[in-house]
Amino acid sequence: MDHLTIKWEILILTTNKIAKTMKKVIKNISKVILVVITTLIFSIITSCSKDGETGKDGVNYSNNTGFDVTNETAQTINTSTITPITFNTEITDDANVFNTTTSEYVIPSTGFYNINLKVSFQNTFPANITGVLYLYKNGVLFKRHSQQMGTSKGLSLTINSDFEINDVIKAFVLHTHLSVATLETESSNCSFSGYRIY
Repeated sequence: MDHLTIKWEILILTTNKIAKTMKKVIKNISKVILVVITTLIFSIITSCSKDGETGKDGVNYSNNTGFDVTNETAQTINTSTITPITFNTEITDDANVFNTTTSEYVIPSTGFYNINLKVSFQNTFPANITGVLYLYKNGVLFKRHSQQMGTSKGLSLTINSDFEINDVIKAFVLHTHLSVATLETESSNCSFSGYRIY
């Protein structure tokens, strides 16, 4: 047997050993990856609260932390002035995070929310009058809706959006009528509501 044949056989044996070792390494890595993925999924599942339970973040997600508030006191709105809307009466506040003193909703948990804002004026406006609703997040304009009022007395704004825990949501209104306008009261005419979808 010549030296070339011997070297070739040694190379084949070495290659086979390397292949077997690599196969074991890949198998072990696959097991580790599977364990890591399983652990991660379990961690995510157990850290998220189900409705009616308190999760590791300390938040109880009963009824998706919904809220619904209104104003039982007629509020006057000066012309062409962006004015915070007063909401002094809670109908629902599952997470107890709506502040009726400041009329602010503090997001109780990071997630995707549906937010609804509705107001109605006692006044009948001329056709060229504009009404605008604003939602501010953490003191910065987040969403707005404007429309020509005409014979319509109502304005509404609905959004679906992601929010972070402790984001502060506040509602404002504006009208361009030359005189002071007054908002209607009660939930059928003036309401601010929302809930966490997921």
